Amino acid sequence: MFLIVALICAFSLSKEHSPRRWLFVLIAVVLLLPNVASSWWRSEISVPPFFRGGLYRQYLQPNERVLQIPIDNRADGMLWHVTAGMSYRMVGGYLGVVPPDFIRWPVVPALFAPRALLDAGRQFKTFLDAHSVTTIVVEETAGEPWVSLVATLKLTPLRIGGIALYRIRHESTKSDEHGSERYREERAKAAQVAMLISAAREYVARGLQTVDLTPRRAQGLGLIPPEWGGYRADAENRRANRHVRTANGLWLEGRVDGTVAIGVLGTPDELRSIINTYRPWARESQFEGVVLLIFERDDLDAAARQPW
Repeated sequence: MFLIVALICAFSLSKEHSPRRWLFVLIAVVLLLPNVASSWWRSEISVPPFFRGGLYRQYLQPNERVLQIPIDNRADGMLWHVTAGMSYRMVGGYLGVVPPDFIRWPVVPALFAPRALLDAGRQFKTFLDAHSVTTIVVEETAGEPWVSLVATLKLTPLRIGGIALYRIRHESTKSDEHGSERYREERAKAAQVAMLISAAREYVARGLQTVDLTPRRAQGLGLIPPEWGGYRADAENRRANRHVRTANGLWLEGRVDGTVAIGVLGTPDELRSIINTYRPWARESQFEGVVLLIFERDDLDAAARQPW
């Protein structure tokens, strides 16, 4: 539409020989100028003295792996990194889209924004181990829940220059069972399945229609993290079964028979321990690389109480 209007104006002005045509051109140029007084062009930033004053040189070694909390675009961690000349390696950051291999960790949404986390201590420790984090930096004004999350490591912070700095003892981040990649993946998926079961239980407890339960619906009610992603239940997404999937490979579906299907990407062998945990209350099914656990409404409460 704007292209057509521009062409009409251009043709009209090309045939206009009076001086007033330059008035229209001048007005067009003025309308293109930005309103520099608008708050859209600026924002408040916070760079602690630890970085601004160069203290980081005494405490952060070149190329060591540092986790700055929180890590999303509303924090200034990437600006801290630039202020320090990118002299260390930053775990996390804002890229516009969180990579799927990163967001699959249940702890990652809790590092982006304040939210509850299942099995916080174990998930945080295995995440740190998997990414070889040597130091954690938390701005002193960050507050909860990040202070409580880091407190699960039972480390005493060094408070200096407006930040709390935690040195990671590698033995403190090792899961009791070893931090093999398969074990960490299994624990991450177990936590996600547990959260979906809890979400479905809460949804049913509110007396809502089971058939309307989808990831997008659960996110709208604050039952699962919005970062997991969800699709509208329109005709096209229903035909492709996208409306019951999340962007990180999970499945949440309320069915017309009153049951709830909860799924996660993987093979039965890879998910054997998860299947065995919920076998007394669910039957197992498979669909396009997803293992589904089918629950009756009345069994969700017992399943949600199971340790995982």
